[in-house]
Amino acid sequence: MRIRVLALLVALLLAGCATVDKAQLFDGAPTWYAFSQGFSEANPVLSGLNGPEIIAAKLLVTQAVKLTPDAFCVPATQSLTVTGFGAGIWNLAVVANAWWASIPVIAIVVWTFWGDWWDEAGQTCRAPFEFGEIGDAIGFGSK
Repeated sequence: MRIRVLALLVALLLAGCATVDKAQLFDGAPTWYAFSQGFSEANPVLSGLNGPEIIAAKLLVTQAVKLTPDAFCVPATQSLTVTGFGAGIWNLAVVANAWWASIPVIAIVVWTFWGDWWDEAGQTCRAPFEFGEIGDAIGFGSK
């Protein structure tokens, strides 16, 4: 279990501080746990991968999207954020045998944070590997 926690922390550090990265980790971590409980991946694109490979694939896609032109990057980043948090909530609910409870929770979360996520998607696409105030404090970033 310690190695899993360490792997997730390293992945988070390597991914950056954008909400899209956290959303994809929030989707990948419960998937990884669910594998240990006998569940399988429903996404056919990721179905042959194990937990760490799924997390790596998700983070690779988010990093690649950050390098695209804004016309693609902003809506794609928003989509990855929404689907990441939505899938993470769904995964937790399915493991808890309460999938039905995830639907209103997902709706409320998306409704509440949609505008903030859109604004951050624009900022992320303009400065894809900016680490913000935390990065500035430890010497990362371009500020």
